[in-house]
Amino acid sequence: MEQSVRGVYARGNSVLMQLPSEIFQTVTVTRWSAGSYDSNGRFVDGSQSTIAITASVQPASPQDLIHVEEGNRTKDVIVAWTETELTPGNEALGTIPDHITWQGNLYECHKVERFNMGALPHYKAIAIRHQI
Repeated sequence: MEQSVRGVYARGNSVLMQLPSEIFQTVTVTRWSAGSYDSNGRFVDGSQSTIAITASVQPASPQDLIHVEEGNRTKDVIVAWTETELTPGNEALGTIPDHITWQGNLYECHKVERFNMGALPHYKAIAIRHQI
């Protein structure tokens, strides 16, 4: 069985790969459960929870910005690489996107890709800085 601990990927007693720990940091993710409509037909957000995850946070590349709407391309956009599944939200299901707090700023997950590569399953989340 494969296991990972902050960038060290192992199968049994064998280390498959070790990534430099300097590229990972702890960030906070805020997520909400699905919302619903009250008896007056008003939408009510679901409950909020906060978790700490380990991620490599980097500036978005020009290739990443292709996946961002034109009006948001001039905003601060980051990419978070992590083993934790993040969600971009879904209006049809009434879910709010996960929010990443990094360096004192709040970023909203816009697009999430899953990479299942044997020893290195991980997620890439493109997130846009949320203006308060």
